[in-house]
Amino acid sequence: PSEEALSTTTTSKSLTVWALTDWRHHSSAPYPFVVANLALLSAVANGLDYANVFVYQLSRLGDNGDVLVTISTSGNSENVVRALRWARKNGLTTIFLTGFDGGRTAEEADINVHVAADNYGVIEDAHQCLMQVLAQYIRLHSMPREKIAETLF
Repeated sequence: PSEEALSTTTTSKSLTVWALTDWRHHSSAPYPFVVANLALLSAVANGLDYANVFVYQLSRLGDNGDVLVTISTSGNSENVVRALRWARKNGLTTIFLTGFDGGRTAEEADINVHVAADNYGVIEDAHQCLMQVLAQYIRLHSMPREKIAETLF
C-alpha cells in the first residue's frame, strides 16, 4: 500500500476508536466506518477489486440522507473517487478532507476541507486534527445539553 493509504487508514481508524469508545455512551445513532474493518476491506478488495472497496460497503450501509466523510491526501484515490460518485448518486452528503491540489474529489464533494500543503506529514497531521474537531462536534451535537456540562472530554 502507498504511504497515503496507510496513513489515511490510520486516521480513519482513529475516528472509529473515538466513535466506538465515546459516542456509544451519548448517542443512539449508528456510525458505521467502512475502512475500520481491515478483514472486510481485504475480502472485498480480493473478491471484487480495490477500486470498489468503499462502493461495495456503501451500497449495503449507505442510505439517502447519510453523510460520507472521506480522507484522501491526494484527492485522487480511485476507491475514494468511486465512493464519492456512488454517494452523490444515492443522496448522501459528501465531506472530503484533501491535501496537495485537492485532486478529482475536491470539486465534486459537497464540502471539501482542503489542507493547502505539499507535504504528506503536514497534511495528515492537519487531517488528524480536523477529525478530532469533527468527532467533538458530533459528540456534542448528539448529547442532551444537560449531559454536556457533566461529561469529561
